[in-house]
Amino acid sequence: MGSDPASLADSVEWFRKRFRPDAARDLTVSYQMELSGEGGGVLSVRVDRGGLEVSEGPMDAPDVVYRMSAADFFAILASTANPDLLYMAERIEIEGDLSLALKLRALFSNPA
Repeated sequence: MGSDPASLADSVEWFRKRFRPDAARDLTVSYQMELSGEGGGVLSVRVDRGGLEVSEGPMDAPDVVYRMSAADFFAILASTANPDLLYMAERIEIEGDLSLALKLRALFSNPA
């Protein structure tokens, strides 16, 4: 198996391996990714003052919900797609607090 995520389970591991607790020590936020198409489903990410919980399935009242295709999501995690360009092309829908949505990227390191 390569290091690029190709499933929800791979994505859970991607988030766990790349989490930056130092960037999240003053932050409590929950994110939900709703992924359509092949390999899709729901991924929940909860950050609480330097702690991280990632799981498959929905959560109650997330602060931010992202909706996109699973293929686009996996490409973002693999650094082969630019999330800003996908958002501008209306391939990513964001519901909730946009300032919190923009913080997500800073909480996870890019692959080396």
